[in-house]
Amino acid sequence: MPGSILGMEQRQAVTVSFLTLALALLWHVFNMRTKGTKLFKNEVVENPYIWAALGLCILLLLAVVYVPLLSEVLKLTNPGLNGWILIVVASLIPCLIGQICKLFTRK
Repeated sequence: MPGSILGMEQRQAVTVSFLTLALALLWHVFNMRTKGTKLFKNEVVENPYIWAALGLCILLLLAVVYVPLLSEVLKLTNPGLNGWILIVVASLIPCLIGQICKLFTRK
């Protein structure tokens, strides 16, 4: 499609948008730590149920992209390597901003 952004077709761009939003929501759980706790040692990171839930949700997101019946129902497609890089980087931005805000609002 001429004029498409980043050289993606429409279905691929929709997939990137969907997965970016979904992963950003999953990473947001790391912004839920108590003020004053350390980034890698807090009640969120140490909770095994959070890791299990994240793993399950990531598996489900991979399934809706790579299982043909599910991807057809949701009209998603393989985003490709560049799409996945964009998805991961863009989905981590809100979490990074949240962590920076935690630094400035300590105690």
